[in-house]
Amino acid sequence: MHLNLGTILQASANEKPQAEVIRAGDVVLSYRELDRAARGVATSLRERGISPGDKVALLVPNVPEFAVAYFGILYAGATVVPINVLAAAPEVTYFLQDSEARLLIVHPLFEQPGREGAAALSVPVVVAAGDDHADTVGAMAKAEPLAEPHPTSPQDTAAILYTSGTTGKPKGAELTHSNLLMNCAVVVPKLMPPAPEGHRALATLPLFHSFGQS
Repeated sequence: MHLNLGTILQASANEKPQAEVIRAGDVVLSYRELDRAARGVATSLRERGISPGDKVALLVPNVPEFAVAYFGILYAGATVVPINVLAAAPEVTYFLQDSEARLLIVHPLFEQPGREGAAALSVPVVVAAGDDHADTVGAMAKAEPLAEPHPTSPQDTAAILYTSGTTGKPKGAELTHSNLLMNCAVVVPKLMPPAPEGHRALATLPLFHSFGQS
């Protein structure tokens, strides 16, 4: 049996391709556009040597690039490692090393600690803004779209979320594709029941947090 969390985006893109999924300032993305961008990122990750099961870290706040990269990583069959955007360089190094991440995607606001933390391990860095050079999410999204999400198992790890580390080193909690899909299927409808067309929800929780992702 195959199950990839990314299929929730794929299903929405097929069902309502023109509907808005993200609005952030002047940026508006439809389900079709988000799906297309994520498929491009998935192809680009493959071209960079990222294989199914590899880990890709995100040091990105609540911006559209988070969603594009998140679903792109899932489509490629890789594992997402969201990092608290307030992490200092040594903490970034720890998260990358502990998770064995092979790539870091960082937003310009947090580029300095991100690059410093990644440099300690020689982990490549991609910037989550613009598309003026190859090492940006925008440029990756323009690649030839991946035909289908990688057929991961329900028990494969979709995301590794780190604890706060209040009593020691933060620990990576491995959440499977099945875990996160059930969060969406069971929890979300209770919190945000289906609403009329045009209804919008404001995302205030950080997307690197488990609740924000659900």
